[in-house]
Amino acid sequence: MDRNGDGVLDREELAAGLKNWESASVEPAQLLAVLDTDRDGKIQYSEFLSGTRALRESLTDQMLQMAFDMIDLDADGFLSVSELRTMLSGSVPGGSLAD
Repeated sequence: MDRNGDGVLDREELAAGLKNWESASVEPAQLLAVLDTDRDGKIQYSEFLSGTRALRESLTDQMLQMAFDMIDLDADGFLSVSELRTMLSGSVPGGSLAD
């Protein structure tokens, strides 16, 4: 993405890089606004790392919530002993955890 090799991504480089990702649904200006924490119009490596770390933490939270929701069979927001037993036994409604 860093076409000129200066160690930073400007708006044009970011836009060109996003075109290579068919699934990228974010506009370059939006991404720049989020990642460019010092507001110099460029994304330094440290800003890129911070942004990807935040994204990774967000995805981890989403995955944990999905796992919790799978175990919380009655969807009351709490895990009961019965729900934990069901999960630990390897069986879930509609099949097993191996399915």
